[in-house]
Amino acid sequence: YPTPGKGEPIGLDPLDVRGDMPATTKLVAVGGFDSAACARNAALAGADAIAVIRAAWQNDDGGATIAALVDAVSAGLAMR
Repeated sequence: YPTPGKGEPIGLDPLDVRGDMPATTKLVAVGGFDSAACARNAALAGADAIAVIRAAWQNDDGGATIAALVDAVSAGLAMR
């Protein structure tokens, strides 16, 4: 997903590597996760977790934002 000051996003396709990795290896997606839909989609595509910086600091309630993103990743994982 787009991130200010960074190059073009590479999208979710690289997360397809999840199927080739041992189940014990955790795959973390980085970049542009500022909505629950983006977080859920990353988990659906293969990420086990996401890295969040901007979304947590640019909202009035960073804790609620992070909680919503965690819930979205959990939902995506449950749908895989």
